Amino acid sequence: MVTGRQPAPRSHSRFFYAGWAAGLIAVAIVLWVTVTNDVLLWTLVPAGLIAGVVMAFKLFPPGYIGFDESDF
Repeated sequence: MVTGRQPAPRSHSRFFYAGWAAGLIAVAIVLWVTVTNDVLLWTLVPAGLIAGVVMAFKLFPPGYIGFDESDF
């Protein structure tokens, strides 16, 4: 039985997600600036950016970002 439509709270604080997002994006930028020809490290740059953006989206409350059929 569902009593309400409140989403479950996040498991960590917003400060935790903000710190990880900033750290992952900073590491991706540092790798982008310093990497020369190592293909393995070049694959970590977009992976770090994507992971940082995902962590940054966790700063918003659950259900804040969503699309309805009227949006398309």
